[in-house]
Amino acid sequence: MTSVIKTKDNSGIGKSRFCLYLLIGLLLSACGSESQNSSFNVVALNGPTGLSLAKMMNENRLEDPKSQLNYIIKNDPELIKAMMASEEVDLALIPFTMAALLYNNDFPYQLVGVPVWGSLVLVGYDTAITRFDDLKGKKVSVLPRNMTPDIVFRHLLEKHALEPDKDLTLDYTFPTPVELSGALLAKRVALGVIPEPMVSQALHQNPDIKALIDLAERWRQMYGEEVPLAQTALMVRKGWANENRSKLTKWCRQYAEAIQWTNVNTKEAGRLAVKHKIGNHAEVVASAIPRCHLDFEYGFEQKETLENYLELLYTTNKKIIGGRIPDEDFYYKK
Repeated sequence: MTSVIKTKDNSGIGKSRFCLYLLIGLLLSACGSESQNSSFNVVALNGPTGLSLAKMMNENRLEDPKSQLNYIIKNDPELIKAMMASEEVDLALIPFTMAALLYNNDFPYQLVGVPVWGSLVLVGYDTAITRFDDLKGKKVSVLPRNMTPDIVFRHLLEKHALEPDKDLTLDYTFPTPVELSGALLAKRVALGVIPEPMVSQALHQNPDIKALIDLAERWRQMYGEEVPLAQTALMVRKGWANENRSKLTKWCRQYAEAIQWTNVNTKEAGRLAVKHKIGNHAEVVASAIPRCHLDFEYGFEQKETLENYLELLYTTNKKIIGGRIPDEDFYYKK
């Protein structure tokens, strides 16, 4: 009887130990490996940002054929904002000003890098406009209020002694580059601020439309590299980044290489852009690439100059970035 009881106890202890060891092994395995989910979502705004992703979209892999990347291109930044609010997206490419604003409003995303460094141009039918002074009394259509195009244009106007909304009228009827380009082509708008490659496409489709003032170039002439015109921000969802650090590093490396390839192989990049519905004419998109200023830089490596830009935005109107300059945690560190 004693022997039976002892055998029963040993069996129970053995099973308990086995379950305990199994549980510890599973926990250690989980802690020592990245998320096994091979799928993640990347959303980007149409325009130069979408163009920067054309090669990535075409390959749709992460050095591992099993890695499924879902690329989504949106015309309206507000649609991307909604996706970020519900954490549907792991990587988001959005206007830099929106990135700071969302971070300061507790969206669980961090800045990974900047791939687009200014490609804004004032275009229109009035070829008499060659200087900012020529805009007095004019009506100019601008992309969404408090987004990068609006802020850059307003700042440059003020630097040239013009008071926005007083010396000229700023119109926000058409909130996306696609809509504003369409309005220009339909002659519903006489003057507008749009990015490449939409600029080149508009000029190609209607020769009466002219590039009047290169805003990005004027910005660079004024500030040089001290205050860069960071147009687009690559943001990563914190939870996904914490579970997939090496995957994120690989993706960023491939993205940087894809941008370098795009800058060199403009004709092929133009073809890929049309294939993925980022542009309408391959040759026109190809000609626009040098003016898109594509170059991926990690945010934390450019922290000093980006903070100069953020300070300028804060001084201009602190509400556009959420009332304060983002703190150290804004910058994802690889």
